[in-house]
Amino acid sequence: MTIQPRLTVYFTMLVMALVFVLSFVSYISIQGYSQQEFYSRLEEKARITADLLLKVNEVDSAILKSIDRSEYDLLSHENISIYNASNHEIYTNNDSVYFKTSPGLFAEIRSKKYVRYTEGPHKIVGIYLHSKGTDVVVTAGAIDVKGDMLLRKVRTGLFITLVAAMFVTLL
Repeated sequence: MTIQPRLTVYFTMLVMALVFVLSFVSYISIQGYSQQEFYSRLEEKARITADLLLKVNEVDSAILKSIDRSEYDLLSHENISIYNASNHEIYTNNDSVYFKTSPGLFAEIRSKKYVRYTEGPHKIVGIYLHSKGTDVVVTAGAIDVKGDMLLRKVRTGLFITLVAAMFVTLL
């Protein structure tokens, strides 16, 4: 192989490696941001729901359930549940979606005050709150449909960029 084709191959491999590394770092950064944003939304919804149930005397479970089911900021397959000090459910906004709970999980949430975990496609936060002498554990979970769609689009765009960069470099 003469020097010119060899240099072309080396240069193409170098450019491809650089584009691949940049694409990988970009994807990981976007994935981290998307996940952080989703968990922040879940935490905010859990805290607001618990505050309304525990601190506002005029709000009961039925009113709170209708507020939670409103179309404003509704997440896919969302469930927010509140448990009392003896781990009994005192509120849930969705009767068809349940997350596994165990005494060990409740103990972990109470000791750490905030826990993130997944159950199948659901991303879930567990929060321990103490309000007006009442200790509760709140779990809030949902499927991050928008985040997953964003990551699919980013993967597709980065793959197209990688292939285009290879062809342009070879030319």
